[in-house]
Amino acid sequence: MTYVAGCSGAPLPKKLGIKEGARFAVVRAPNGSAESLTLPDGVDLRSEARGRLDFVP
Repeated sequence: MTYVAGCSGAPLPKKLGIKEGARFAVVRAPNGSAESLTLPDGVDLRSEARGRLDFVP
């Protein structure tokens, strides 16, 4: 599933500036919501904000 927020039609990861190879943590997200995002190739999706990260919403 691709989440599109707002009226521009751009996917949420693009609006947030999440790029290929980024380290991305989603903390306390509802079950399955982070995994359902269509992320760029090579994004390291984590459920804890530990270590070096590029993005934590």
